[in-house]
Formats: sequence, C-alpha cells, structure tokens
Amino acid sequence: MRFTVEEINKAIYSATIIALEGMLKRENIPFVQERLWDGFKITFPWCDGDVVCHNGSYGSNWGHVESMGFPWDDEDVTEDDVGSMAQRIITLYKSINKTEEK
Repeated sequence: MRFTVEEINKAIYSATIIALEGMLKRENIPFVQERLWDGFKITFPWCDGDVVCHNGSYGSNWGHVESMGFPWDDEDVTEDDVGSMAQRIITLYKSINKTEEK
C-alpha cells in the first residue's frame, strides 16, 4: 500500500497532537483543540499562547509543534518536539496557578 504525502502528513499531525494532548490531560492542563489547515491547533483558556501542527507550521514534517504567544517565544514562534513543548506548557500552567493560589 502506498500513501500520498498528504496522507503521511495528516498521520504525523494527528500523532503529534494526540501525544501532546495525552501529556496535557495526564497533568490536568485545560486546553481546547480545533482543526486548522489540514492539522490542529491547541489553545489554552488560561493564557494567550497556542500550539499548532499543520501544513503551514514550522517543523510539521518532522512532527514538531509550533507555539505562539507564550513567554518563551523570544521572537514570534518557537518550534519544539512534543515532549519539550508539553513540559514548557505544564511548567507555565503550574507557575500561574501557584501564583493565583497565594
């Protein structure tokens, strides 16, 4: 069976977002997922950041995710592997909630 590049990319985008969602759900991090440009976008109700993996995002062919609007986005965007991005988001969420609890 042969797959088209489009089918392969969709599988990569899906696997990437499923992995990120799993890591976030395990840590009870609130998020909203939506479809965008043959891929996905995750937004967070507790901050201005978002994460994408679609046919227009940096590193999408390699299963990386791109973020915008987070404190670590020195310029406009940051591209990272799923595990590193999840850890950044989890750490930020916990630091925000710790501050709000005091």
